[in-house]
Amino acid sequence: MNREYMIVHSLEDLAETAAALWYKFSTEAVISHGHFSVALSGGSTPRHLFRKLSQNSHDFPWKNTKIFQVDERHVIRTHEDSNFRMISDELLSGIKIPPQNIYSIPVNSTVEKDAEKYSELLSDYFQNRNSEYTFDLLLLGLGSDGHTASLFPDDPALEITDRQAVHVYKNEIMHDRISITFPVINNAKNIIFLISGFDKSEPAFNVIKQLDTSLPAGKISHKGDNLIYLLDESAAALF
Repeated sequence: MNREYMIVHSLEDLAETAAALWYKFSTEAVISHGHFSVALSGGSTPRHLFRKLSQNSHDFPWKNTKIFQVDERHVIRTHEDSNFRMISDELLSGIKIPPQNIYSIPVNSTVEKDAEKYSELLSDYFQNRNSEYTFDLLLLGLGSDGHTASLFPDDPALEITDRQAVHVYKNEIMHDRISITFPVINNAKNIIFLISGFDKSEPAFNVIKQLDTSLPAGKISHKGDNLIYLLDESAAALF
């Protein structure tokens, strides 16, 4: 397994580098087995990547791409905090992808039932995929508290290994969430962390350089090909 980090000047450079890696992994996957599966995170950092992909959509094999979500706040799709709304606005609206190739996290029932539905959806997909890997590419972020996906410090969800997705109880401000679990993360073929901003510099240093396994992002035990951390200069301030 290749583990590396790359430091770029700006958030725009980070998006450009991530788009190039997306192109590489997507074309390799389509050549290898006919389609490319990717799971997307929300947040402000990937927004720039999604815009760049949308603006250069003709270069990518969208008709052979299957898009999933890493995590979601349990809010309606039109809510301003919805990850799917952001992904739809910034990426999906600008590309030609078959609607049946989009696998969003359900938010129509209770958070427990919707997490179970998404876990079953992923289980069925992975079984039919007939591969040692879950996704061809997983895009993750890093929180200032060291969380990744919606797996937060000291949360019981960190210990879940018998499900593909799990509900995460938060509060009225942060919203309850649904997140993929570590077994799904660990078995992705390629993982890219998108990390920007000085507030991420301490957890980034601890996870990448210190190999701090006390933080959720440091608990990843990747079994795939590439684990790549992309950082802008602010996030890499302590390196």
